Amino acid sequence: MTELNRPLPESGDWREVLSAEDAANLSEYSRSRKPFTGVSPTLLVVDVTEAFVGPNLPVFEAQKTWRQACGDKAWAVVPAIRGLLEAFRAAGRPVIFTTPDGGQRWTGPVTRGTTTTDVPEGREIIAAVEPREDEWVLRKPKASAFFGTPLVSSLTHRGCDSLVVAGGTTSGCVRATAVDGSSYGFEMLVAEDGCFDRATLNHMVNLADLDAKYARVLPAAEILALLGLD
Repeated sequence: MTELNRPLPESGDWREVLSAEDAANLSEYSRSRKPFTGVSPTLLVVDVTEAFVGPNLPVFEAQKTWRQACGDKAWAVVPAIRGLLEAFRAAGRPVIFTTPDGGQRWTGPVTRGTTTTDVPEGREIIAAVEPREDEWVLRKPKASAFFGTPLVSSLTHRGCDSLVVAGGTTSGCVRATAVDGSSYGFEMLVAEDGCFDRATLNHMVNLADLDAKYARVLPAAEILALLGLD
């Protein structure tokens, strides 16, 4: 069996998705990680909307309701996202949500296909993780929550030094946001059990790559312990 045809790890652990050779290459490339020093975290919940989540069905079935839906893969991580929300709210730490903006025709489509100026349906955040009235819902025109938005200035104003990212999709908006956040100098933490994608391989490979280059990828419970919010 070639490396390209390797089965996904039975454990479902993204740390085991790479071949031994690829894992060794990435490990050799990655710099030693300094101890975490963040003291002012913000939680960023990315695109947990009706259209991206869809009904709690296998992805292909869920896509019959919403083309973008991640179905049961999205619903499986809702408990972890809720846990993050509860901890951040209890600690009085900022929580920010994102949803897709309707003006992508003017900034270029995020994915293949055409876009219109119409406001897309289904961009409301699902009730299971509904924002509170005092929490910011940021509309973003592209995959990254940073592109074309005032997110950096808002985080700077709040004195934020670290961002915890959850939501979807892992290979799309979560990854783009984590890469940009790292570029802006924020300490990035990605909740591995709080992110979802349509394809398991995409989800696992992107977690492995983010952890090697741009973010600390950890279970939500470990992130909360690291931040002293458990």
